[in-house]
Amino acid sequence: MPVKVVLKLKRDSQGLPLKYKARLCVLGNLVSKSLESVFAPTANAKSLMLLLAIATALSLPVMSIDVYGAFLYPTQKTETFIALPPSITGGVPIFWRLNKTMYGLPASPKAFYDHVSAHLLQCAYIRCASDPCFFWKRIEGGFLLTVVHVDDFVVAASTQELLTTFTADLEQVYVVSVTREVHHFLGLHITDYPDGSRLLTQPGLLKKLIAKYPIVTELTKYPTVPMSSLFDETVQCDSPACDTTDFMVLLGSLLYLVKTRPDIAYAVNRMAMRSKEATVRDMQALLRILAYVLSTQSLGIFLSPTHSSTFTLEAWCDAAYAVHPDGKSHTGYGFTSTVGNSGLFFSRSSKQTNVALSSTEAELNAAVECVKDIVWFRSLLAEIGFPHTSPTPIYVDNASLITLASDYSGSHKRVKHFLVRLNFLIDQVSAESVVFLKVHTDLNTVDALTKPLGPTALFPKRHNLLGVSL
Repeated sequence: MPVKVVLKLKRDSQGLPLKYKARLCVLGNLVSKSLESVFAPTANAKSLMLLLAIATALSLPVMSIDVYGAFLYPTQKTETFIALPPSITGGVPIFWRLNKTMYGLPASPKAFYDHVSAHLLQCAYIRCASDPCFFWKRIEGGFLLTVVHVDDFVVAASTQELLTTFTADLEQVYVVSVTREVHHFLGLHITDYPDGSRLLTQPGLLKKLIAKYPIVTELTKYPTVPMSSLFDETVQCDSPACDTTDFMVLLGSLLYLVKTRPDIAYAVNRMAMRSKEATVRDMQALLRILAYVLSTQSLGIFLSPTHSSTFTLEAWCDAAYAVHPDGKSHTGYGFTSTVGNSGLFFSRSSKQTNVALSSTEAELNAAVECVKDIVWFRSLLAEIGFPHTSPTPIYVDNASLITLASDYSGSHKRVKHFLVRLNFLIDQVSAESVVFLKVHTDLNTVDALTKPLGPTALFPKRHNLLGVSL
């Protein structure tokens, strides 16, 4: 029988709540009418991938920690009571007041984050302003980095002693489970190689999809690329509508797979635009993407050590002009280390929100989004002790963009419609945060994030997107 949890409300003379909003929670079938904030910070995907990239580049030992019964540690801040089941009380209504938070309450994740955050700060760890779930500590002779996701920690440190100290700090308050060699974390499968490199894959999710959609095993011999280079929305619309629920479930799974398979990012993003009017052909296109991943399931993001004492970024950026039926362009960019042969530890493929009036403007729109992420990455890296003293290189294949952002002194008449975004780039170049470098289109790694490519064009770029382990 469900256990009811109610809040005691302080009311005024008219019977209206003073401090708390009304809430009725039924554990196992939770219904919440609370208007109070229960938001709990969770680890940014960029932070997690950055930590793994740093750990691999600098050959740092990594471990994961899980806190047992995490939500049972914080003290309950509101007056919350449990109504005991009648089978226990003999039909007499009996209420217990909660002294601690518990699983099933909306505020529990936030309460645990506040609890563990306060403990880490008390132990002299520093919380990053760029990401409240990223903590670090530097002492003479070493440093430690950790990302917290609810009750799971992934930790990288320059020495095993620091890892042991971090574990001891947590064990002062919590009961924890420690995995010295991380193989799984938040759906990621991490394979370590003797030379210090790592391969990030998601076989668990893929196995579930294969079991749910067995038809893809019959398609594995057909798709060599995730999407046909002749893909056309107008053709997709000539098909009967499909089950929207099935379409969205498969689409959501593929969106999660993009984290370690950027080579399908464009195809999945393009199909996400069809979600409101999905047809049978759209579902077939999604299954084709899944079949492509199945036929290349050994691939993933390969991270390699740099044999260096520091970590620096490089970025790749590109845009495809007016490739969508409504005339909008497509953005693609990604990040890797400037040293080594790693794949892109973070990338993005997305439709632009405004219509670009030229290919240069489309490239500028993409560059603005890329630079915004660079500013964030550089800020976070500076906080944890890896300040960038030189500009972050951005490889682009548009000479006009480089001219505008680096040394524009012409008339504003022709660029006045995107002058604000252009001034942002000019400021970042002038501040030596970024520098734009020209690369040939055929050598631009993220070209595969902006358009569907055939096998001849995709395979070399896939090699660079994922890393040199292919």
